[in-house]
Amino acid sequence: MSKVHITLVGGQPTPVYQGVLLSNPDKIILLCSPGKHGTQELASTIQENLGTMHYYNVRIESVVIDDVQAITDKLNILFASIPAEDELSINVSSGTKIWSVLCAQLCPRPDAHIYCLAQNGKVLTTQGYCEEKQVEFDMFMQFNLLQHPLENYTLFSKYTDQETRNQQTIERLYQTKGFHPLLKQMIVEYNQDKDHYLRSDQSVEIDDNYIDWHADAQVFVIKLGEIYEEIGGKYASSMLLNTGWFEYGVASMLAEIYGKQNVYTNCIFKSINQQDKNEVDVIVHTGQKLLFVECKTKIQNSTDIDKFHSVVQNYGGNGSKALFITMHEMDAIQQEKCNDNHIHHTCTYRRMDVRGEKMMVRTTSTMLKQQIQEFIDYANY
Repeated sequence: MSKVHITLVGGQPTPVYQGVLLSNPDKIILLCSPGKHGTQELASTIQENLGTMHYYNVRIESVVIDDVQAITDKLNILFASIPAEDELSINVSSGTKIWSVLCAQLCPRPDAHIYCLAQNGKVLTTQGYCEEKQVEFDMFMQFNLLQHPLENYTLFSKYTDQETRNQQTIERLYQTKGFHPLLKQMIVEYNQDKDHYLRSDQSVEIDDNYIDWHADAQVFVIKLGEIYEEIGGKYASSMLLNTGWFEYGVASMLAEIYGKQNVYTNCIFKSINQQDKNEVDVIVHTGQKLLFVECKTKIQNSTDIDKFHSVVQNYGGNGSKALFITMHEMDAIQQEKCNDNHIHHTCTYRRMDVRGEKMMVRTTSTMLKQQIQEFIDYANY
């Protein structure tokens, strides 16, 4: 007796993969749609990745999507080919609705386990029995199945106390008069020659205040009036000159919520020719789905929101969530654009009533957790 598993292949491969983990079959049949715009190529990618998990008996069958009789004939032949003594499971999570309906109607086996998987990994059984459980979710396998493997990133647990001190220092300096003109000037100079600028000592000075870069020591020395600060370490330049301090601050709050081992920063997806294609500031493995996070001190162009939406759709699939975090509240137009794209938004500083007075309050990890909990478990459209 063998365990045979039939799974429908639509545009989202993750529930297909999770169904295989759930049923753990000996033989797998991937039902896909043919043609240039079909899912046959995706089925081949799934087949290849299942091979890395030692599922070798995988065959691909194509079936049309717009002819009920043809689909009926195909499914009847398929069901008839499965020996009566074999155990049968059918995953109808993906694929077209008509495939799902006809699979359930035409299956001649009352003992077959027919089910679909919700976006949170919960098994929804329509026929047969399965103990109530959530199926394992593998972030890297999802990226592989979507044909966008993630190879370049920094796990938050790899950062040191130096980065925490740098982040806190820069955030304090952002509140200090005279810092912004200095930083802006150094960023302008840096952007003119990124490849060589930090290879030698640099300095910008305004009204006896300055930012010095000491190349040998790999440290920034900052003077603002009576204040002297240093920013050093491996990530000093990206933190100060590329707003990495802000991304780190957001990531540290997310690490408090989900654990350092589940927060990935500076996630770079490569193009076919291995050039950097898109970077996601933070990706969080929340347990059963991914949270993509874009961090900007200020939105300069509303197209940043459109770009972020496309990145989440392309690399995260339909089940992932999107969160856009700015330093201060977005304007009404930006908020509306986020809402239209199903992107949740928040800020690290907001004006709130404190004992009858309007005060600027910094968002804490507890506050951020409450905001995320309001949307993370809801299924996407």
